[in-house]
Amino acid sequence: RLAANQLETALQAYRQAISLDPASAEAHGRAARVLARLDRAVEAKQSLETALLLDPLHVEANVETARLQAATENWPAARRLLEHAVAADPANRAALYQLLLACRAQQDSA
Repeated sequence: RLAANQLETALQAYRQAISLDPASAEAHGRAARVLARLDRAVEAKQSLETALLLDPLHVEANVETARLQAATENWPAARRLLEHAVAADPANRAALYQLLLACRAQQDSA
């Protein structure tokens, strides 16, 4: 597990990448992942929204946004996002696994 200072260093690098290329969905998505690991959910959500505006099929951004939705038990939204991720990359294990969990949770809450 990365220490908080290593995560902050990674976040600075991603923010620098964003300043060099603001249209990089990849940089926004990776920054969001670091922010989520730092328990900065509001900032992570903002970065994810930007990534998805730039590239609606960005797999990592869809998976991370779905994780945030799942944390608040918004299963329909999580499932929709994960379906987008799987459509974009059917072999993505994280997307497939998270989709399975979201489907099960949605089924349990019905």
